[in-house]
Amino acid sequence: AEFSVMAIMISFCGVLGRVGPFMLLIMALVEIIGFTLNRQLIYYVIGVFDIGGTMARHIFGASFGLTVSFILSKVARPK
Repeated sequence: AEFSVMAIMISFCGVLGRVGPFMLLIMALVEIIGFTLNRQLIYYVIGVFDIGGTMARHIFGASFGLTVSFILSKVARPK
C-alpha cells in the first residue's frame, strides 16, 4: 500500500490545479490497479529487480500523471 500511495502522490503533481477532489479519487483508484499490474509485469514477467522498488514507483507515477494531464488538455480545451 505504501508503494502505491507514493506512485499516486507523484502523479498528483502532474495534474495539480487541473482537477478536483472527485477526479483525483477516480484517478487514484485507476492508478492503483495500473500500478499493481505494472509492478507484476516489471518484476515477474520481465525480471527486472531494483532495491526498494523506486524505479517502478517513480517511472509509473510520472508517466501516469503526465498522460492524464495530456488527456485533460485535449479534452478540456476551450473552443
